[in-house]
Amino acid sequence: MFGALMSAASPWDLVPSDFDGLIRSVKRVWFCAFSNFHGHATNVQMDLIGILQALRLAQSLMLQRVMCQTDSVKVYCLIISVQHDFQHYACYIQSICDLLENWP
Repeated sequence: MFGALMSAASPWDLVPSDFDGLIRSVKRVWFCAFSNFHGHATNVQMDLIGILQALRLAQSLMLQRVMCQTDSVKVYCLIISVQHDFQHYACYIQSICDLLENWP
């Protein structure tokens, strides 16, 4: 019964986590790679933080056209959902949406 009451973001799902990625051109030329350790987090949280950091890096490089790739359908659905104010990861999702809306 106790297991059924645990949410997906329970402390038992938190593991030491990091993210990494790369920014490359359409011709697959690497601009830069990035990685960071973020402490204990869920996989979804790390995917969202990774996308947010990638977008911030791309913006600082003044890239005008950016395509993000992720292997997480859940993260993709969270970002494109119409109403995400009540989501567990609302602050990350809102930050990503704000960056995309105000892209140069």
